Amino acid sequence: MNKYLELFRLQNGIIGIVGVAVTGFIAVGTDVIDYWPRVLLGCVMVVLFIAGGNGLNDYTDREIDKVSHPERPLPSGRMEPKHALYVSCLWLFLSF
Repeated sequence: MNKYLELFRLQNGIIGIVGVAVTGFIAVGTDVIDYWPRVLLGCVMVVLFIAGGNGLNDYTDREIDKVSHPERPLPSGRMEPKHALYVSCLWLFLSF
């Protein structure tokens, strides 16, 4: 799998997208289709925020992950810690 997808845990982003879609449906019912640009923007923001947060978590826990999750990109050496930090901060910044 791609090291970025592993770092950002894309599957968590997919769960976030479902959450935004369900929340939109709860808020406006079947008229949620009329609000698709806002829902789409919300989905993008949630995915970026989750990706940045997961990346920062892996950066912070990289020493612990050498034991508990050695297959992840940082403890396995497939990604430099500074690179993960910069990319994660970028994703968080873009989510805001």
